[in-house]
Amino acid sequence: MNITGHADKRELLKKLVSEDKLPGTILFAGTEGIGKKLLAKELSKTILCNSEDKIQNYGGCNNCEMCKLFDAENLPDFYEVESRDKKTWDVENFRTLLNKLSLKSFSAKSRVVIINDAEYLSTIVSNVLLKSLEEPRKNLFFVLVSASPSRLPPTLLSRCQTWHFSDLSKEEVETIAKDHSFFTDEIDGNLQQEIIDAADGSMKNIVAIANNFQEWKEISQILKAIIGGESQYIQQFVKKFAKDKEELPTTLFLMQNIARNCLITEEDSRRKILWGNLLHNISLAHYYIFDRIISQKYLLSQILISAIDDNTLNEDINFIDKVMV
Repeated sequence: MNITGHADKRELLKKLVSEDKLPGTILFAGTEGIGKKLLAKELSKTILCNSEDKIQNYGGCNNCEMCKLFDAENLPDFYEVESRDKKTWDVENFRTLLNKLSLKSFSAKSRVVIINDAEYLSTIVSNVLLKSLEEPRKNLFFVLVSASPSRLPPTLLSRCQTWHFSDLSKEEVETIAKDHSFFTDEIDGNLQQEIIDAADGSMKNIVAIANNFQEWKEISQILKAIIGGESQYIQQFVKKFAKDKEELPTTLFLMQNIARNCLITEEDSRRKILWGNLLHNISLAHYYIFDRIISQKYLLSQILISAIDDNTLNEDINFIDKVMV
């Protein structure tokens, strides 16, 4: 398992596993696209590996039966829960999983459950999980992975030892991007570097920008014009990017990336506030829009109008209250 970055945290995890001091419930938190799930799988494979030397064989020895079954995705004592998949992981299926965990293990000495995107667990499923965590069992480990741990119930958070992972460095992003051929032949060296610079330490951003490079460039130009005072571009933007609701998540994601980068680099204090307003609006819409029925045209227009409203310079206007009616 080839992982780039996070060397300090991985060394600490290696030490905890080797000393048999790893907590039963651990939360990996950090920006999307920095490798948290890979780190969780590396830790899981180490726990399940039959090797006694966890320091030397962190990430698994790759020779024992457990490692071979893990790599073949056929190890019955390892489970992955994809929280966004509500059909597969509804409350009944989740209860079934927890019941399995109460039985004797199949072959490994331990059992590991990775819960990816844990912030998307429903309230009911979170409560079911919480009851299980309140009665911890030896050699059973839960690894929760989340880009937004603040959205998890406080009671669930209190049961986790939280590990915060930093964004990847520009050099690490470059290494991963080049090693895994993220770029098509149409994106030359200069454009590759531009995308890497804009990725903000996240491989998810690399993929999103590379796959939608022309849209990213166009959105960037229009947003900069709007924040610069050219509000006539709002309707142009809405007309262009509100056609297809299926593409709305990608549009919001690209907008979020651009707003965040501009907020960091902006030197003018007034425009810095406006970029902050825009980023706030996009973040709220990104999380809540698909829970309600609403016009994407109205949504995008309100995101932009509220962001450049001079009133927002002096008071906190809750954008979500304007559009979720």
